[in-house]
Formats: sequence, C-alpha cells, structure tokens
Amino acid sequence: MAAPASQPEHIAFAYLAVQKALGKGEKTGWTIKAQDHPLSSALAALRVDEVGSRYDRTLSAVKLVTLNNGASLGTIGSLKLPEVQALAVPSSFGKGAETVYDESVRKGTEVSADKLGFALEERISGSFTAKDIFKNVAEAVATALFPGQPVKLVFYKLAIYEPGGHFEKHRDTTHADSHHGTLLIGCTPEGATTPWEDDDNDDDDDDADEGVSYAYEGGQFSIHHSDGTSSKWPVRPDSWLAFYTDLEHSVAPVTKGVRLTLQFDIYLEDDTVERAHTVASVPATKREAEGKKLKNAGDSDDDEDDTDDEDDSDAHDESKLFLPPNGGRSADEPTVPTRIVPDRLADFVPKLVAFVRSMRKAGDDTRTKSGQAKAKRPRKKSNEPRTAVFLLHHLYRQQSLLPEYLKGIDKALYEALKEADPQLNIALHPVYINMSGDEYGESGEPWSQTMILARADASHVVKTIPQSIVFIRRPGVEASLLKMQEGAEYTGNESMPTEYSYFAGAMFLWFS
Repeated sequence: MAAPASQPEHIAFAYLAVQKALGKGEKTGWTIKAQDHPLSSALAALRVDEVGSRYDRTLSAVKLVTLNNGASLGTIGSLKLPEVQALAVPSSFGKGAETVYDESVRKGTEVSADKLGFALEERISGSFTAKDIFKNVAEAVATALFPGQPVKLVFYKLAIYEPGGHFEKHRDTTHADSHHGTLLIGCTPEGATTPWEDDDNDDDDDDADEGVSYAYEGGQFSIHHSDGTSSKWPVRPDSWLAFYTDLEHSVAPVTKGVRLTLQFDIYLEDDTVERAHTVASVPATKREAEGKKLKNAGDSDDDEDDTDDEDDSDAHDESKLFLPPNGGRSADEPTVPTRIVPDRLADFVPKLVAFVRSMRKAGDDTRTKSGQAKAKRPRKKSNEPRTAVFLLHHLYRQQSLLPEYLKGIDKALYEALKEADPQLNIALHPVYINMSGDEYGESGEPWSQTMILARADASHVVKTIPQSIVFIRRPGVEASLLKMQEGAEYTGNESMPTEYSYFAGAMFLWFS
C-alpha cells in the first residue's frame, strides 16, 4: 500500500526543476569526458574507514523500558520478546519520494522511539550508568568515523525480523542536514544466544554448538561498497556497529527465530541542539594533525625499543594498513580497505595542488614566493581550463554539503587541501551527471557526460567558478552514481522528498 506522494519520485525531477527555474539559455553545467585523468587512479586509491565496530559487553546489561508506564522490557542481552512484539507495527520504507509497504523489498516490524527507551540513569556496575555506556559509545564512534566532529546518538527504533523477514539493498533515510551516520546494536531474546552471522549461521555441526539456542538463523547484515564489494558484519548485544548513512546495506532473509536490532541516528551536532530520544552527546575533540595521524596509521603500538634488529619495513607495507571490516573472521569474505595509506594521501595532495596551480593564468601570478616581481608572460586564452573538479566519494543532501558535514575520505582530503595552500579556492556543490552520447567504452560508461549544478541558484554560483574545467574521474564512483540516478532508490523507514534526496557532491579547485 503506497502513501500519497506529494513529491516527484525520480531524483531526475530535481534536475528538471532546477533547469525550469533557471530558464532557457542559462549555463549551469559542463561537458566532461568519460576518460581517466593522470591523477584518477591515485584519487580512486584513497580510502578511510567507512564502518566502525567495537566489542563492548557492558551494552548487554542496559535496560529497556516502555515510555508510557516505565515497565521493564528486559535488557539488550535478554529482551522480553512477547512484550516487545505487542508494541510493534509493520515497517515501511522509502521509494523515491513515496513511503510504501512492499514485502518483496522489506518485510518486518518495528517499535519506534516514541514507545520504548532506556533506563539511562540506572546503575550497571557501581556508579557506572547506562548513560555512561552510551557516552563511551559516542566517543568511540566519533574517533572511528567522525574525528574532530561533535557526535550525538539519538534512538530511532527497534527493528524486528521474524522468519521470512528481510530488507533489500537501501540507504538510510536522513532526518536532518546534520544526520550522517547510523548505529546498530543487536538484541537477544530471553534464553537465546545471538549468532555471529559469519557463515550464514550454518556451521559444520560443531560439537560446541550442540544445545545452543540461537535467537535466529539467516538475517546476515551486509554493507555494499561503491567499488562493488560487499562485507558482512555481526550485529550483536555485546558490540556496536556504525556506518555512514549513504552506504547501501541489506538484511538477508531470516530463516528461523527472531532478529532484533536497535537503531540510532548519528548527528554531527552538540548539546546546543536538543533532540528527543538522545542517549549521548559528545563535543568535538581536537583533531590530530592529519599528517601525524596518517604517518602513524601503520606503525606498531610498541615503539619504545628502537634499538632492536627487527625489520620495521612493515610500517610502510600497504597490506598492513588494509584491515578486513569483519576483523578477519573469515578468509572467504572480501577485504575492504579501511584506512588511508599514508604515503598515498601525502603524495596525491601536492600533485593535485601543483596541477591546479599550473592552470592558473600565467599573467596572474606576478611574484615569486620570495615576493620578487616576475616577468609577465602572455595570458592563457580564456577558454583554457583553470578549474579542477572531481566527485566526492560519499553522497549528501543538497543543504548538508558543507565542510563541517563532510565524511570519511572527503573530509580528510578537504582538510589536507586547505592545509596545503591557503590560497587554493575550494567549493563544494551538489551535482547531477547527465549522459550525453551513445558510444560506450570498455567500462560500459558513455564517452561524454554533462555535469550540472543541482541547486536553484546554480546560474549565480556557476559565475563564481572559472568556466573551463578539467574533470578528474574517480573510476567506479561515476558508474555508481549513474546507476543510482536510473530509478527511484530505496531508503529507510520514510521517503526522502526531492530537496532531501541523496545527491553527488563535487569539489571544485582553482587559484584566483
């Protein structure tokens, strides 16, 4: 059953609305060639953490209660299933700008944060309360995914999947411009054990599993990365899992039992913004210098003894810096890079800045670094490129495409570029990629495309950017974006109106 739609379903309508508002003849975009730039491979190789997870056995002792009368629903590690199921309603999902119910895409029920919550002030051990536990989680999430940014955890719902329950690939619905992450914590019914979810819960009938009553079978949680790989993650009551909202993820069909998951929204804001159902909020912490952080990413934890004969070449071994997102639980599962390789970012940024500087009109730069006058050279023709552009790795709402809301590698790269040369102009804009041309290369992508600013004031904004550009492709990202634009995407519980839809972001670089 579909709810009445008040917004256009397809993300392309946003582009059409922008074009209509601008009127005919307005220049709002650029033709780009679907071919690699010399810097493309280096740009595509940059990676940082997209998912964070940590074991925390104290979580299982946190108590849940009903909000209407404070009745106990058990704990995260031992939940009263019948009482919880009595509060549940069918789960919807977003399809473009519609909120729909379709069990072929999502089958499950849920209990919203308006009905249940946590006994935050209740002591877990000594003076240690549930509020303290969630604060520790918020600090760890900030360190893992949002370094240098404030983090607020807001309880959203308890999701329930019974036999046959599942959710196809989707991105989470964002509830504010500052909403950029999702936190999951699994729950276990009384008398059951949560499986590890690493081998489809189909072990080789190990003797150790005899007599164990698992909460459910099936129901594996997977994250689908932009490079086409997928990774499985356990969602348990003794650990938490956090990821960016724009990452596609799915829940495989549950074959037996009941799968229970607490879901929290992660907002990049401090206590100056009040939100109902907040369980923890931590301020921004001083971020380490990016260079030092990157330099130490692959170093050994024990650096006290520098006199031994042990070979320290591992510090520069790129394979040491690629960590499997599931902690190496299964050699059969894909290994996804989760940290920047230090040398790659340190090598890429100066090359990118030098390339952008080389496009500056020769006559504009009349002095050397020491301040001495240079001999003026003839200016380049006005139609020669002066601006470098590349797509951001993550997707954003139009209004959230701001430096303070950048995620992962986008934020790391932005900060590194700002630090590299204060005179470098950096602009962030939502864009729409429009295919133009019928010929396709080996990659299956069109030879040329049009990149259009997807914002109502595009005609004004475009005048502030030097018109001719060099587009640095990010192999894989463009293909993923085009696929997303082909049809209405699935999102979490609710629809995302056009103005809140996920858009690609582009970073424009030039020297004045």
